[in-house]
Amino acid sequence: MKKRALTILILCACLLLAACGTKNAPPSIDLPREEAEEDGQNPVMNFVGVYSCERAEILVEAQGKSDAAFTVSWGGSYNERAVWTMSGTLDTETLSVSYDNAVKKIVTTDENGTDTAEEVYTDGRGVFTFNGENWSLTWTDETENAAEGMVFLPCYATGDELQETDLDAGDPDYYKGVSAMDKNQLEQLAASIRLAYLEEDWDTLSRQIRYPVTILGTELTDADAFLRFMADKTVTDGDREAMAEESCRDMFFNGQGLCLAGGQIWLLDPSYMTDNEPRLEIIAISGITEK
Repeated sequence: MKKRALTILILCACLLLAACGTKNAPPSIDLPREEAEEDGQNPVMNFVGVYSCERAEILVEAQGKSDAAFTVSWGGSYNERAVWTMSGTLDTETLSVSYDNAVKKIVTTDENGTDTAEEVYTDGRGVFTFNGENWSLTWTDETENAAEGMVFLPCYATGDELQETDLDAGDPDYYKGVSAMDKNQLEQLAASIRLAYLEEDWDTLSRQIRYPVTILGTELTDADAFLRFMADKTVTDGDREAMAEESCRDMFFNGQGLCLAGGQIWLLDPSYMTDNEPRLEIIAISGITEK
């Protein structure tokens, strides 16, 4: 049961990342620690998710105002894996997290699916470093040098793996890390935004935007400015094709927002973790060009 629970958790996070890939990066966010604490957001939220390399996967979670928690799962054989858990504070200058509290266990699963964990040590040391340019992660393991030369990239779940879980039934709490809005309502709203983008219905999109918004290097401060700017604009063929393939189901999100297709549109719920009514607003639009 423990193994199945961990597998579901990892695959769920993988699915978040699979929807968007790395076509268009999210809007750039620079949150020094002081500013992040004032805003109440942990800057680690910009990097949460699952990263993988070969047989190893790293789950990254935000903890408190500026800390990150890591779970490393490394497959050894069909019924045995090594699992590390550790945490530390994010250095916003270097985007690195140093730790000296890693707990390593060897987890063995018997034929009935029951896990047995043998503790190896509790004082492992090392550093995780995020790369904000290509969304990768490196792990310097100072205790065993386990991940030397490895670069961990966003994880993608396969169809076969998803069939082994209950994910395809739909998790009502799927978006709880980005909005308190009902999952069906959120996805219906995202679908309407997707359709407006495909139909170049700028009027509809103008009412969904969180201003100011920057498009093609031009900052637009309100709906009128947006409509004037978009009067001679169109969606590129490649971006139209990418958006046409968006299902608006179980979409990728991170601490910077929620991603449609390959990043053609990014959404944010500015009322998240407040008492205000949940809502979605467009914070970035790309894939636009002159007619």
